Amino acid sequence: MWRTRLVCICLAAGAVVATAAAPADSETVAFFESGAIPVLRLEVPPAGRQRLRDEPREYTRCTLVEDGRSVARVGVKLKGAAGSYRDFDDRPSLTLKIDKYEKGGRWHGMQKFHLNNAVQDETYLCEWLGARLFRAAGYPAPLAGHVRLWIDDRDLGLYVLREGFDEPFLRRACGTTAGTLYDGGFLEDVDGALEIDIGEDSDDRVELVALAAACHEPDPAVRRIAVEARLDLDRFLAFMALERICGHWDGYSLNRNNYRLWFPATGRGIFLPHGMDQLFGEPEAGLFDHAPPLVAAAVMQDDGWRERYRRKLAEVMPVVRPIDRWLAAVDARRDQLQDVLAEVDADAAAAHRDRVEELKERLVQRADALARLVAAGPTEPVAVTGAAGYPLDDWYPAPEAEDVRLEEVELEGVRCYGIARDAFGDHASSWRCQLLLPRGRYRFVARVRTAGVIPVPDDQAAGAGIRIAGTGRADEVVGTTAWRELSQEIDIPEDRRAVELVLELRARSGRAWFDRESLRLERIAPR
Repeated sequence: MWRTRLVCICLAAGAVVATAAAPADSETVAFFESGAIPVLRLEVPPAGRQRLRDEPREYTRCTLVEDGRSVARVGVKLKGAAGSYRDFDDRPSLTLKIDKYEKGGRWHGMQKFHLNNAVQDETYLCEWLGARLFRAAGYPAPLAGHVRLWIDDRDLGLYVLREGFDEPFLRRACGTTAGTLYDGGFLEDVDGALEIDIGEDSDDRVELVALAAACHEPDPAVRRIAVEARLDLDRFLAFMALERICGHWDGYSLNRNNYRLWFPATGRGIFLPHGMDQLFGEPEAGLFDHAPPLVAAAVMQDDGWRERYRRKLAEVMPVVRPIDRWLAAVDARRDQLQDVLAEVDADAAAAHRDRVEELKERLVQRADALARLVAAGPTEPVAVTGAAGYPLDDWYPAPEAEDVRLEEVELEGVRCYGIARDAFGDHASSWRCQLLLPRGRYRFVARVRTAGVIPVPDDQAAGAGIRIAGTGRADEVVGTTAWRELSQEIDIPEDRRAVELVLELRARSGRAWFDRESLRLERIAPR
């Protein structure tokens, strides 16, 4: 039987600190590469338990003990976002900061590490596998492993151990600790007020503001120069390629979530992967999809950058080939985890074997799909030509309230997309259509008819109307009206842009019908 080592973490004040003598970088790498799965025990006094219940995001002091050696005055707090957060009395995810109260504190060379409850990954392997894939491609990523965790007398079982974004990591992965590290937060893009993890904390956030401004620059030629002056674009292309190869739908390039952004003092910004606990969920996930995140959108909207991204995909693709070597690595780690799980719960161990087999199947399917997806290349924009324009016939309902009906109906011989709200409320609901447009100026046209539409008080976009997602509305149709034609212009200065068209009703009550045959896109003039 594979044996674990006992680590005891005592939440108590006044303990003596011990620091690691070995160089942090090499010690950390050696620890993770050993494959060790230590047992961690949190012994929490009543005051400490209550603090973690009342102020879970604030650090509390603890002592970390391993094989008779202790690191005292360590900081511990709860972590996790909407899907993974659990209360202290459940199976909480934790962050431990070894040098929180004593400068120079280390555990296996780390200043900071995380214990993740893996509630969104029943294999316990996605974070571990993602870290290995990124590092195999030569991209900086925190190391990952596993532990068995106890809190007092509660055996919480297997946890994922992940290296923190600390100074030892930055020195090893990025070559310097001089600079500013931003935490991407929860669904925040680079134009948000991101928290500073490392570096001088100020309201200026000069590098971040400059990168966001560069991505917002309306002139494509100016944008290219400005973005490349502030971002290591070649590394970002590799980062985006790896996120999408792994199907990291909850990362930056697809969801502006789970990332860090490192600006060295002398150099350009580097994105770092984070939160990789839901990888390879969809074997057919696209590689060239346009998505809202500012930096990813800037790349996909520019023909030259998109071609560079396509070449980068081909460059990093060998990291997942042959897939058999990754399947063998997964099997080996599964066997180690099974030893731990079997000691905790035989049923959990059996379920884990099944989940790992499913992950392996998805890995094989993903490897097969990648070749097809790369060969197919990016989707081409729609061609809007001729006086009749481009017919818009692929719409989907987007209700925002339970008491709204979105139906395809026929009104006096006219086929319509209908939106009806019979009860009073203040939500908007809509029909939506997504498409990719090339550079140019366009007109979005629709005919609408309404009955009894009562607008939401003080709403800036009252009643029925059309718009482009992310922009305001030009028309507000309220009350009861006959058929009326609406139009809104769209300006695409980039080589291409993904847009979402909206047929909308923002009303306390009432009905709106949009003539399906009238929905079209007209080209005003090429740019």
